[in-house]
Amino acid sequence: MSNTHSSSDNTDVAAGTATAPTGATTPAVRKYKFKSGTKTIRQIRKLQKGTGLLVQRAPMKRLVHEITRMFNDSTNYTKGAISALHEASEGFLIERFQNGINNTVRCGRTTLLVQDMQNAPPAMRCM
Repeated sequence: MSNTHSSSDNTDVAAGTATAPTGATTPAVRKYKFKSGTKTIRQIRKLQKGTGLLVQRAPMKRLVHEITRMFNDSTNYTKGAISALHEASEGFLIERFQNGINNTVRCGRTTLLVQDMQNAPPAMRCM
């Protein structure tokens, strides 16, 4: 019983073909190659359909605690306060990016540049 090859060891990885136990070769199945940007457009559409937050909760919570530690070490937040800060900050960022994209379109470009974000009017709402 010196059989060192198993029946599942019938693939030739370097040649890209698989051999059947009878010795016949079949071509390896290739993955479909999407055009550039197709997956990105799908992801954008998926995110635009959803209503959830884009930044995850744990990194946002760490960021809030890191920023407040610069001013006061003993500040604690409730879950509702973190959620309110999370929603407000994401809303602000989305509005800033929308203003930057509007500047880009106004200039006749398709790429968002730093100057578009700097020239975007700040979101000033009186509450």
